[in-house]
Amino acid sequence: MSETVKKQAITGFKIMKYDSRKARDTEKLRIILEAEVDQISCGNYKIGDVLGAFQHHQSGETDVGLSVFMTNSDDSDKDAS
Repeated sequence: MSETVKKQAITGFKIMKYDSRKARDTEKLRIILEAEVDQISCGNYKIGDVLGAFQHHQSGETDVGLSVFMTNSDDSDKDAS
């Protein structure tokens, strides 16, 4: 039996801390996220599905993608004039 894999946005997390550090030949970024379980939104999925996906990502080779809101300073300069 094959599994169907879908991408799902998950909201409700806040960044508690992030830092970057030098490693041998690169620089690494660490992000610590935190959420109240009742505040997590995951479409038609349940929190157990989210936790299972986290476990899969932790033990597997699949990257995690992130979407964040960004402000472009060039755009805000145009709005000011």
